[in-house]
Amino acid sequence: MNPLQPQFEMQDTPNPFARKYIFDFEVKLGSRLSFKSRQECDHVPLAASLFDTGMVRQLHFFRNILTITTKLSPEPTLEEQANLWDVAANKIEDVLNRHIPVHDPAFLDPKELHKRTLGPELQIIDGVLDREIRHYLQADGGDVQVLEYEKDVLTIKYEGACGGCPSSESGTLEAIVQILRREVNPKIQVVTVD
Repeated sequence: MNPLQPQFEMQDTPNPFARKYIFDFEVKLGSRLSFKSRQECDHVPLAASLFDTGMVRQLHFFRNILTITTKLSPEPTLEEQANLWDVAANKIEDVLNRHIPVHDPAFLDPKELHKRTLGPELQIIDGVLDREIRHYLQADGGDVQVLEYEKDVLTIKYEGACGGCPSSESGTLEAIVQILRREVNPKIQVVTVD
């Protein structure tokens, strides 16, 4: 047997459109991570190639498990589902066999990469936002990204559902300013960009 050949077991999930592939090694170190489009994972060749099959709707990496949700028809009969899964499984397993031997399980998502490039002051600000604000925004399908901090002015960008939301520019922004004035700098001003 080729030692570089990936070893995995495929299992059904309660979702008839998803299967999990369990490997004998980790495919994602650290946190879990999901991708819903190819654009989100251009930096992860394995994930990008799985989306390129045209069969994948979502990928979820967690430790030694890769869960793949497919684009199978919404209400297939059991026979149609089995046939579609055979086609999808062949394409998926071909990608796994080609990419797993060179896959880097320490990959980060773009937000994690961005956080690593932040200077010390922005890391402190980002930590405060993680602790005090982000979980509220994320619960509503949004987020906030810190971009720059210069001369007491913090530039942020709202993401997801928060982008263009009227309450982001009023109540949420005011809450961010008050928390950062209390915990970071009493003179801080916060501006948003699109």
